[in-house]
Amino acid sequence: RRDLPQALGTSHNLVHPETAMRALCFALAISWVTAWPHSACAQSNSAPELSLAKSVVSRYCNAWSEADPTKREIAVAEFWAERGEYLDSQPVHVTGREALVAEIVKFQQHFPGAHFRCDAVRAHHGFVGYTWAMVMADGAERFRGMDFGEIDPAGRLVRIVSYFDMQQPSQ
Repeated sequence: RRDLPQALGTSHNLVHPETAMRALCFALAISWVTAWPHSACAQSNSAPELSLAKSVVSRYCNAWSEADPTKREIAVAEFWAERGEYLDSQPVHVTGREALVAEIVKFQQHFPGAHFRCDAVRAHHGFVGYTWAMVMADGAERFRGMDFGEIDPAGRLVRIVSYFDMQQPSQ
């Protein structure tokens, strides 16, 4: 380990410990999303933080199926930061509440009657992760995935990075 900084031509202080822990937790979350409750990252969950994260995730997931434009815009304003970012691999990258609402409308037009079932919410240090399934109007699951995000001190999402499997779940 001591040879690594010399090999890289850097000082012995490669990464601040907090940055290293965030990177480690993010890597563990991606690698072990189903085992996350048993990881070192989950140990820092606090009941209030987890409760807030579950509430924010629930409201976020429900907004994707809210048909009433006024209710949808009010909901998004409550859980999404003014300059919040949504990213996925389609590739979608939107910034701001109006852009998120527009993306939700596109989703609803493309998948009428679909909704998201979100669960396995985990949170620590202002970050959140959860799994989801997209359920079609007929009740069939179409896609599954996981999202990772960040919640600001006001309790609003400032970023969601969504990963999903384009193949239908096995029956």
